[in-house]
Amino acid sequence: MKKITKQLLFILIIIIAFIGVIIISQFYIKEQHKDVFEHTGKNIEKIQFKGAVMDSKIVKHGGRQYGIVCLKLDYSNIDNFYVFNESACLKIKDGKAIMSIGFVMQNEAKVKYIEVNMHGDKKERYFKEGGEVDEYEMTLASNGIIESDIKFCNE
Repeated sequence: MKKITKQLLFILIIIIAFIGVIIISQFYIKEQHKDVFEHTGKNIEKIQFKGAVMDSKIVKHGGRQYGIVCLKLDYSNIDNFYVFNESACLKIKDGKAIMSIGFVMQNEAKVKYIEVNMHGDKKERYFKEGGEVDEYEMTLASNGIIESDIKFCNE
């Protein structure tokens, strides 16, 4: 084979390997989320809610900062719900929801509004000051917080 042909073949193999890694990682991520939903023992993947952040706090565990928010719900398809374990954290009661928003960096814009699974797409959307929107796969993850951290929000 000519040198150019060998180089093109090598590049093609690298591209195919890269695409394979992407496909495998996407499959793995979906399986992880499936495991999270199954592990909670409750059917959280059908929950839908949205609301404005009325209170928030930062807690520190293991040298990292995690955010917890209290929402005044504009909509929820469930009136009362509670799950807290190593995989998930959500409390819905009396028109309010408490949830973890994960690792928070120091200068990050504050979250003002949250939508969870509103289009049945299993997405969490965080609307921040300044119009930025972060979108993630729906996990309702506890993100390193402990159960006593969620005892706020004018309970």
